[in-house]
Amino acid sequence: MIRPRPVFTLPALSVTVEEEIEALRLVAGSKAVELICEQPDPFVQYFVSSWPKAFDTHWALSLGFTADESFEEIIRIYIDDELDGRFDTGLSARNASDRVRMVAEAQSHTQHRNEILAHTPPWSAQTWPIAAAMIQYPATLPDGSSVQDQSAEGWSSTLADIQCAGFTELDPTDSWLRIADLLPSRRLEFLSVCADHGLTIPAISTSRRSVIDPDKQKADASLTYIHKVIDTAAEIGAREIALGFAAELSARQKNALWFWTAPGHRDPDDPQIWKKAVLRIRELADHAQSVGVALSLEMYEDTYLGSADSAVRFVRDVDHPACGINADIGNLVRLHRPMEHWRDMMTKLAPYLRYWHVKNYLRTEDEMTGMVVTAPAPMEQGVISYRAAIGMALEHGYASPFLVEHYGGDGLSVAARNRDYIRRILPK
Repeated sequence: MIRPRPVFTLPALSVTVEEEIEALRLVAGSKAVELICEQPDPFVQYFVSSWPKAFDTHWALSLGFTADESFEEIIRIYIDDELDGRFDTGLSARNASDRVRMVAEAQSHTQHRNEILAHTPPWSAQTWPIAAAMIQYPATLPDGSSVQDQSAEGWSSTLADIQCAGFTELDPTDSWLRIADLLPSRRLEFLSVCADHGLTIPAISTSRRSVIDPDKQKADASLTYIHKVIDTAAEIGAREIALGFAAELSARQKNALWFWTAPGHRDPDDPQIWKKAVLRIRELADHAQSVGVALSLEMYEDTYLGSADSAVRFVRDVDHPACGINADIGNLVRLHRPMEHWRDMMTKLAPYLRYWHVKNYLRTEDEMTGMVVTAPAPMEQGVISYRAAIGMALEHGYASPFLVEHYGGDGLSVAARNRDYIRRILPK
């Protein structure tokens, strides 16, 4: 049965360059191989190194698609289809001057690529997208009306705060405004207000919309909604979406000063629910990839993304190039319980990162009593060294926006301070 959105990865071969060369030798002989010039291209390496090295193609295989049996077969098919079954063996007799020319052309090509690469990987410290979160703004206004129904002037008043704080990027977090649920005309109106304040939207975050919520109706509604968010992101030019398995706050969490100090939802230790989560996220990733968007799965306590080990295992089970991890380890270090050291978590997470929510907390652990106390802090003052954490991510090719968050006090001003801190530590 074909899913409603028939996007899937076709079966293929996984071979090294060395294996490709040996296949060419088998089909066309050693003289053809002598034409190959080893000329690494940093521009190509930069992008290709970020590609996954293995794919899950079980769905395509189940539908009857097959892969070529060998790379030799691919070469022979090329000769049959593109060269009418013949290739000029005389080409392998190029003289030394021809080879010198070929090398010179390759070097010129590489130099040109390097000139482009120098301006693109991927932003400078000052242009890297660092978005303001809207978690400090409620979805319900003092008069009881909804931000969803607010006038353009009302939106403008709020976004003026964001602009005055020095932000040029905004994440319309759906705990504040569900941009995907706006009518097209209203969405254009909102985008116009953003433009008036010099704000762009590099990504959209969803909040507490788990596709495996214990309430099946809520889970199904969340799946439908996130599909809508994906289409909306593509429509407005946002290239990343943050989502996760956090559920609605419990009554005790709603009454607590800091909601993370009270018990909340826990994803069940159930292989069937895990499998359902993997399949639903893979479905969303298929859709996202088809429209040029990527998913970033937010780490959150007591969910399937509640530890570094579990998050890595989950994203590897999803096994999709359009799906990575939102390493929001601030959600974990704030908990009043024993916790893996942030550096150990980052070592595991760094190769898988996408759109990243960042915030920090002070954390005190009393070894004598076992007591743990935490409190929100600016990024540069908390227990996580983001200088080191971001450095680890960059070493693995991190190339996504950041979202700066802070709970308590003047969250926007602290978020602006966090933004400036990130710009100071990013490569110049």
